[in-house]
Amino acid sequence: MIAPELLIDANDSPQVQELKREVYWWKLKVQALEEKLRLQRIAKYGPASETLSNLQLELLEGEPGVSSEEVQAEAGRDQYVIAKPRRSRRRHPGRQELPANLPRVERTIEVKAEQCACQACGKETAVIGYDKSEQLDVEPARLFCAGNQA
Repeated sequence: MIAPELLIDANDSPQVQELKREVYWWKLKVQALEEKLRLQRIAKYGPASETLSNLQLELLEGEPGVSSEEVQAEAGRDQYVIAKPRRSRRRHPGRQELPANLPRVERTIEVKAEQCACQACGKETAVIGYDKSEQLDVEPARLFCAGNQA
């Protein structure tokens, strides 16, 4: 807190200077009373209440029958931690392989010529790897004429 001498300006009237001194002393008095109240709460609720914040002590003050065991239990808890229940995760079985008897159509996607050359020196680059995938597809129904032979 700032001393009253530092708050007072030489250009202030004597009345203003006196009011500033009075405000300073009232602030000191409020501070002292708050500390006295905190010490009384600590004495009332026991040594475990020293770990509680002022807001927690104020909440306890409003409760009619708070015991020292409850204060110790509250002091032992982590503040503002809400534990979320752990969900068990099932392992995904992955994709099943397509049956081997299905006909397969191989399709290769070619890379453009400018992508096969090094941008810095112009030499041809080597293929490092490729991706392979299978996708199940349906061929649309075909219409055909079945003739009658007698």
